[in-house]
Amino acid sequence: MPTIIDASQFDKNLNSFAHQGPTEVGRICYFISSNQLYKLTEINLIDPGDEIDTCVTIHLVNHQSGDDDVMALRVDELYDDGNTESSIIITLLRESNETLNRLVGRIALRKYSLLNYANEYESAPQVAAVKVEREYQQRGIITASYLSLLNWYDYLVSDDYQTVSGAKIWANSLSVRADVQIYDGANECFCGILGPSAIGNDGFKPWCSEPLTNLHSWAPNLLQDQPQKFIVLVLSREFSPEVGYAKPFLRIGP
Repeated sequence: MPTIIDASQFDKNLNSFAHQGPTEVGRICYFISSNQLYKLTEINLIDPGDEIDTCVTIHLVNHQSGDDDVMALRVDELYDDGNTESSIIITLLRESNETLNRLVGRIALRKYSLLNYANEYESAPQVAAVKVEREYQQRGIITASYLSLLNWYDYLVSDDYQTVSGAKIWANSLSVRADVQIYDGANECFCGILGPSAIGNDGFKPWCSEPLTNLHSWAPNLLQDQPQKFIVLVLSREFSPEVGYAKPFLRIGP
């Protein structure tokens, strides 16, 4: 089950990229969060040295120091005119200079095998690590990123170890926007939907914590007293809102 760890145990340098081998740029998606435009880029790692095989970069589009308010006002104006998120994004892209994009976060993914609703095994991306620059935290970027990734993937699986803030993204932010499903990897089945206080609709509590972890900000969410292996949280495209705008993807070569 997802285990909450102290934030001091998780620290990644955003400017450092562990994989030094060749990569292939894949799909691109844009989304709006806190009235700013962000870009997700899928980077496939060729011959990765470990289980992480995909990195998703998060860029703030058209970043110019002091101009966040200008973008926010433009987004408000377009929403007030009745535009959809996708049409707003297309308009903003026409007006933006992407050479000014700023890297603000990364999501590392590995493969996870689950038995889907069609009773077929499917390889789904599982979150392995996440990092957002401190000044861009608490802006809903990761929540919107996870939902936007469903433009590419049928499922997104939670990481096995999370900080309190990372766990709260699934327990609080995502669960009010989508059906966050509880998946039992040992029995290969979906076994509930996450509800208030981080409890499944059948009363199951999917999170546990390591000893001495500072859990002050986890309340009023609850934890499992007896840790159970192979429990993860899952987002599915079928039970999540449509978020963001995915650029048409044309793969070149075989």
